[in-house]
Amino acid sequence: MRTRLTRGLRVLAVAQVLLLGAVLPATPSQALLPDLLGSATAALEPVDVIVQLWDGEDTVPAQVLAELGGTLTHDLPVVGGFAATLPAALADTLELLPGVRAVTPDSVVMPLDAGDDPSGPPSVFADVVGSASSHAAGHTGAGTTVALIDTGITEVPDLAGRIVTVTDPFTGEPAQCVNFSDEAGCTDTYGHGTFIAGLIAGDGTSSGGVHTGVAPDAELVALKLSGRDGQSQVSDVLAAIGWVIDNRDTHGIDVLNLSLRTDSRLTYRLDPMNHAVERAWAAGIVVVVSAGNLGGEDGTIAKPADDPWVISVGSTDDQGTVSQSDDVVSSFSSRGPTQDGLVKPDLVVPGRSLVSLRSPGSEADIHFPAFVDDTYRRGSGTSFSAGLVSGAAAVLLGADPTLSNDAVKHALVTSAAELVGADPTAAGAGVMDVFAALSAPAGEANQEFFHPIFAPGAPGTQADFQGSNWQGSNWQGSNWQGSNWQ
Repeated sequence: MRTRLTRGLRVLAVAQVLLLGAVLPATPSQALLPDLLGSATAALEPVDVIVQLWDGEDTVPAQVLAELGGTLTHDLPVVGGFAATLPAALADTLELLPGVRAVTPDSVVMPLDAGDDPSGPPSVFADVVGSASSHAAGHTGAGTTVALIDTGITEVPDLAGRIVTVTDPFTGEPAQCVNFSDEAGCTDTYGHGTFIAGLIAGDGTSSGGVHTGVAPDAELVALKLSGRDGQSQVSDVLAAIGWVIDNRDTHGIDVLNLSLRTDSRLTYRLDPMNHAVERAWAAGIVVVVSAGNLGGEDGTIAKPADDPWVISVGSTDDQGTVSQSDDVVSSFSSRGPTQDGLVKPDLVVPGRSLVSLRSPGSEADIHFPAFVDDTYRRGSGTSFSAGLVSGAAAVLLGADPTLSNDAVKHALVTSAAELVGADPTAAGAGVMDVFAALSAPAGEANQEFFHPIFAPGAPGTQADFQGSNWQGSNWQGSNWQGSNWQ
């Protein structure tokens, strides 16, 4: 161990010498010196990173980090590593240390609002996705729990009594959320999470049953990432996923909804967000992720929706009609293939002009006041499409609690109705129909994939990942799924 530590320090020391040599050449010209000093400032500017380690390699990188004056901000066992702060010039060098699997940005995550477009009729998603029929047959997600990692959930009448009380790990006190934000309380002051919660599990109390979610009897676990400013970091998302895995049995968590994205272009085999969602899937949780709102270009699927195990969800425009003959993939919905050549999304559901719950006084209310009434509003985006699919997964598990997450994915994908004229890289298997999925033939999805994380001794060793097509880190910011509020 000492040999590895010494070698690592030597490598980093060389990097520092090279950096200083570049900043202060022997005879800098007056014109060149300001640029060089600017480069030095940028190189020494601290950056937030996520360090993933190979299995069993958990001490050397942390020791080196301390020697360099870096700071380990918190452990992230969900990805077998930690979050840290260190000079920008040393981030890539840290990746060369023995035992380090990857070093990636711990980027700021922000809501991405694409503006207000109130034109067109509201979606009739309850009929399109078959939830009205499944409710009539008595399948409402009763006995299931969906975890929502988002901006929090405001307890409005349509959700009353079904937001699970948890023990906040930061305070040790009972609360209606696990709060990873810098804002006190569990109220959704941004408005994104409450809207999605309504699509998953709203029971229509305030509308006489007109505006209900897909699983109106499901319970919800809220993991709040941000306050009114919408800011969080990738490490917060990873910590939240880790909490869901650790507390799955305690709270009976069946489904995890992730309506968010990062800008990383790293292969799914090494990116920490992919690593985390795969851990959640390996724990038996159905993980539903929005495909992204980056529009009609090929190869725009967001991360971690690019992961082969999760259910990745794109958006359609149902034109306000039940018939699918006029349905099209939404112009904002991201397309595949992924950077690893995988066909995504897995399926699509309506995502334009959905009606769901307001969080009164939230940022969404202030900046996008497309209100239906005091309780409901309209909104568009694959963020909200994912909520419909999370509700559908809860319905299937409520009907048959013995289903595995692979079986749930198989049922939803194989029973989807083909969207005529749409490429699979835009529409996947087609439009989800939860009522049809209830009687889909038995089967298991994901059997064609292998990953060391699912094998004994996960997360695997460095040898397991040789030839994994690593393409380097993307040191750029990250964003929530665009909410495109209407």
